[in-house]
Amino acid sequence: NLARTGYAFVGWNTQADGLGTDYAAGGTYTANEAVTLYAKWTANAYTVTFDANGGTAPNPGTKEVTYDATYGALATTTRDGHAFNGWFTQATGGTQVTASTTVTTASDHTLYAQWGATPTRYVCSDGNCGGHTPCHRTLREAVGAATTSGTILIAAEDQDGNFSLAANINLTLQGGWDATFKNPNSGTTTLHGAPKAPQGRLIFQTLSIKP
Repeated sequence: NLARTGYAFVGWNTQADGLGTDYAAGGTYTANEAVTLYAKWTANAYTVTFDANGGTAPNPGTKEVTYDATYGALATTTRDGHAFNGWFTQATGGTQVTASTTVTTASDHTLYAQWGATPTRYVCSDGNCGGHTPCHRTLREAVGAATTSGTILIAAEDQDGNFSLAANINLTLQGGWDATFKNPNSGTTTLHGAPKAPQGRLIFQTLSIKP
């Protein structure tokens, strides 16, 4: 019996690339001269199940992949307070799998979302932020420095809100903190102008926005 990992034996062919004449396995044939037949294989299809590992239900929940081909588009999921680190072969550790990863698992298998804590940035015009880092003097600066989804805590003071979120990320803007960032709801954070997020998403908490 012929065997090849991830493939099904489908017969014989007169060419190694499978483009010649097919001969069924187990058949009897008469040849007038010596002939070499090559095994012909078809890559197997397997089902990948996505495990959100604490996140929202993946979309899609499963997909079919082909052995020795790439995974292609992978599922999407989110988790409040966390940044998505990617899909992996194990819930912790393991190997990351991306759309361009070649399928080398010869069975149905599960990919697990892995998460990291959402980074927090601080905004206070004194440039100190009670010793917390990273500290930004302006909200515009903090938003511009953010490269992943996260939370920005803002002191109870006036800030310029006339800017746009240029990246496809989600940011929570939470105002009302005192200058030490130990006490929430210590006053009012007022944004002069409404920030825009044409690509990503902004969530406003304890903020007053004035035109």
